[in-house]
Amino acid sequence: MLKSKPLNDLSEQAVSCYHCGDACYSGHLFFEEKPFCCEGCKSVYQLLSAEGLQDYYCVENVAPGQKMDRMVMNDKYAYLSHEPIINELLTFRSPDLSKVSLFLPQIHCSSCIWLLEHLHQLNSGVIHSEVNFSKKEIYLSFDEQQVSLKELVLQLTSIGYEPSISLEQKNKELKKDKSIYYKIGISGFCFGNVMLLSFPEYLGIKGSGFENFEQFFGHLMLLFSLPVVVYAAADYFKSAINGLGNKYINIDVPIALGIAVIFIRSAFEILMHTGAGYLDSLTGLVFFLLIGKWYQNKIYASLSFDRDYKSYFPLAVTKVQQGKESIIQTHEITVGDQLLIRNQELIPADAILLSKNAQVDYSFVTGEANLIDQSQEDYLYAGGRQMGESILVEVQKAVNQSYLTQLWNQEAFQKKKSQYTSLIDRIGKYFTLSLLGVAMLGGVIWYFIDPTQIFNVVTSVLIVACPCALALTIPFTLGNAVRHLGKKGFYAKGTETIEKIAEIDTLVFDKTGTITDPKAYKVSYNGKSLLPEQYRAIKRLVQNSAHPLSQALYQYISEPAVGNMKEFKEQIGAGVEAEIDQLQYQLGSAKMLNVSCFDEEKTRVFLQIGSELKGCFEFVNQPRKGFKTIIERLKSYRLHLLSGDSAKEIKDYIPYFQQENLHFKQSPSKKLNYISVLQKEGGKVLMIGDGLNDAGALKQSDVGIALSDDVNAFSPACDGILSAKSFRSFPDLLRFSKGSMRLVKWGFLLSFVYNAVGLSLALTNQINPLISAILMPISSVTIVLFGTISSHILARKVLYYGHGIK
Repeated sequence: MLKSKPLNDLSEQAVSCYHCGDACYSGHLFFEEKPFCCEGCKSVYQLLSAEGLQDYYCVENVAPGQKMDRMVMNDKYAYLSHEPIINELLTFRSPDLSKVSLFLPQIHCSSCIWLLEHLHQLNSGVIHSEVNFSKKEIYLSFDEQQVSLKELVLQLTSIGYEPSISLEQKNKELKKDKSIYYKIGISGFCFGNVMLLSFPEYLGIKGSGFENFEQFFGHLMLLFSLPVVVYAAADYFKSAINGLGNKYINIDVPIALGIAVIFIRSAFEILMHTGAGYLDSLTGLVFFLLIGKWYQNKIYASLSFDRDYKSYFPLAVTKVQQGKESIIQTHEITVGDQLLIRNQELIPADAILLSKNAQVDYSFVTGEANLIDQSQEDYLYAGGRQMGESILVEVQKAVNQSYLTQLWNQEAFQKKKSQYTSLIDRIGKYFTLSLLGVAMLGGVIWYFIDPTQIFNVVTSVLIVACPCALALTIPFTLGNAVRHLGKKGFYAKGTETIEKIAEIDTLVFDKTGTITDPKAYKVSYNGKSLLPEQYRAIKRLVQNSAHPLSQALYQYISEPAVGNMKEFKEQIGAGVEAEIDQLQYQLGSAKMLNVSCFDEEKTRVFLQIGSELKGCFEFVNQPRKGFKTIIERLKSYRLHLLSGDSAKEIKDYIPYFQQENLHFKQSPSKKLNYISVLQKEGGKVLMIGDGLNDAGALKQSDVGIALSDDVNAFSPACDGILSAKSFRSFPDLLRFSKGSMRLVKWGFLLSFVYNAVGLSLALTNQINPLISAILMPISSVTIVLFGTISSHILARKVLYYGHGIK
């Protein structure tokens, strides 16, 4: 047997594809002296070049394109010719103008924006196109008399921006709540004007003739504060009332109480002409609180964390009735319907296979990495993906009753994600009770000292001890932490995710696609010896296939890709064949080559040259880079491994996990139950997985993280999405989360110091509007600065200059 030789031909050194940036070799394609990794990338370049859009490649310093490793199938979007579906997708329609909003997960840089906003040069039917980068959406205005919606989608797909159209997107609310922006704008405007009107009070301007202006300014400030209290701060009052109605004290209770007391006392002082009130502090604090709330909600702009089966299913399918094809929406599927499932389409409901055979990829549902050969009359489960020629199936269960959707019928999906109580709400309960206790104590003490000062002391306590600084600690400290984590490839659902990560003591890993790289294989050859020219021909054969195993074999063979090839054919998901140098080469599955005796537990590609079966290439999925180092750095946690695969690789993972914590052949329900058992034993569990088969376990876990090679592609319901490129930084992300919670506690301590100073002044009746106006905003600004700066310093120390990816 001839082993692959070391690379010694300089012409074979890797270069980057001019379009997508992936590695390509001398055996690949060149056009206008530019290298391309595949025919698809070259075709996109030719298309853009012909239309004068070469500037697409100049906006960024890196290759901006998307790898075109799949053919564009016209029939894939046949349902976009169905009028009811077109009407549901279009946001506006008239005889000469139609509008649609499409989600394009491939958008990633300014070059994408430039190209997509120049679509009118590619298609004259496009009137206008506008990109929302943060939401990865494009808003298109087009003339249906010149270009149909289906043609528009196909054109986007042909240049590497295939829209994601699913049931979930059809049903989601398109109108976004913008009230937070109105509230920030109103409170900011009122805050500025109240501060301006308060300057005479700050400067101590008194004297004859000024009294009328002082009263006028006071009434103006009261007028400006009304929309702040009634509208901008309304959510805090609603939250406090709802919490008390459920016999629960959250942080909004003392905030609402403080706002109400400040406003009532200020109104009393201004109307009774006894003082200037505290309206500058009131409007300023509401403004800062809303800024914190906006900052905390900002991370929801472009990522979706809560997903169900609707996220994965197509909007419509092809129904076959009496030999005629028609398009129906997925929710219209009924038992007994015959459906046509094309290459790489999902099976939307449990069904019986009517065609002679099929190859179904269940990896997204079960975790098994291998394709499953199915024969006529076999039962097919919803969520499987057909790989190969189109098949005909007969539906056995409705969409919402299939195996896939049963995952969401389990308790973990029906209940709320958790009963977790945020640290700020836990503190808020005791803060409120303590605040009321101190106010009552102050009133009792001053009853014996000077009863006339009771109202002043009690209201001063409630005003000065308003927990606004406390409420700002988490939004700005953890909000800034979420921003830094996002830069390193971990997208947390919210600040609560970081709080929960800080309490984790148990880590559970999925295997397939999580700790193993779906594109990295260890390849070996078993069989009759091959000559160097045969290796060259094999490499020439596989370079035309985008299948992961073909790409792995291409990288494995060090010989250059040489040979005169004719009649290349690829059976999607089965294998490739061609005539090379007058010999017939076939590479494919055991079924394709009629190999009867083989080990089903191993991933093998068989080789036949002419009529002679030579042997097979074996592929073993490899762990992601840095996996060993990651596990060594996580030894302080209890580590577990769950996998849907067979136990054939258990020996490879014993060095990293305790054997009793290694579990293979785990179904989705078994994974969920395993997490539940760990929690009942007192563990705080973080689960990291990648597929739909992990969705139940992710939802059940205290923290569920979905690992994704494309963070914008659909991921299971989770608390955070981790980019696969940042997997090596996973220990640093955990460490940073724990450190961020320590910063929060320091922020709370700083806030308590301010409150202690303010309470001492209030209890001794030394507070006045000037001191309050200075002390309260300063405390809030200090907390904001502390949270932002300290989080930035911690990020530089742990994330950017730590052990993770630099």
